[in-house]
Amino acid sequence: QPTGGQVLALTTPSAQQSGLKLKVNADVASGQMADLVLDFDACQSVVKAGSSGQYVLKPVISAVPRVATGIQGAVATSLPLGSTTISAQQDGAVVRSTAPNSAGQFSIPFLAAGTYTLVITSDAHATGVVTSVPAGTSTTVVGSTGAPITLPTSSMADVTGTVSASTLSNGNTVTTAVTDATTRALQSLTGGPQVEVARQPVDSTAGTYHFRLPMAAPVKGAYAGTATVTLSPDAAVAGKYTIEASAPGRATLTKPADVSSSSSAQVNFGY
Repeated sequence: QPTGGQVLALTTPSAQQSGLKLKVNADVASGQMADLVLDFDACQSVVKAGSSGQYVLKPVISAVPRVATGIQGAVATSLPLGSTTISAQQDGAVVRSTAPNSAGQFSIPFLAAGTYTLVITSDAHATGVVTSVPAGTSTTVVGSTGAPITLPTSSMADVTGTVSASTLSNGNTVTTAVTDATTRALQSLTGGPQVEVARQPVDSTAGTYHFRLPMAAPVKGAYAGTATVTLSPDAAVAGKYTIEASAPGRATLTKPADVSSSSSAQVNFGY
């Protein structure tokens, strides 16, 4: 149900025709069983269908081994919790993500053993980045004083665009929307890492996308073996993003988007 709108049925065009397919990459020893968790990402699975007022369900589901390791913590309830997302990332890609509960608490379980970058995004606030977070049985991340993590306020910029492809037909160039594309807004912090600030499948009819991205500097800190983390602004990268477009069977395209001094930018992609 769109905020303030009526309840709408979701269409699932591909699933209705061919069923739902999942790719699983897991080692299962002979004579043993594998315990997997199916993680359904609702935020990435509902796509607007042009100006029709309808929405399409394109399920984003991952199958991960059921393990005891994970990351937990808390963000301040002064943040707009309905728009707040916390993700565990590796090499600029989201492994798993979640939203906080009404008390600001969050938990990202079933993470494979390893080190992660925790990325916190919230509307009208700067991005928060905590590096070198190990996935443990009870790894907890909170702010520098032991209180929940808070983020500085930020003006937001609108980055919009279209993903399209051009072909020749009877000597004429025909441009059509690439409706199965996914777009990402990435930000490279000083000294690393690169993180994903936002991800969005394009409009299922028009091939368009729309990001709201912070103009303010992201705040960054390293996890150093204790729960508390101090976040400091990375002023050099304020408002500077890389927009990425990818689609099945097509090359991944990237273009810069600098909204450090402008509240809007248009970045189009063409194949």
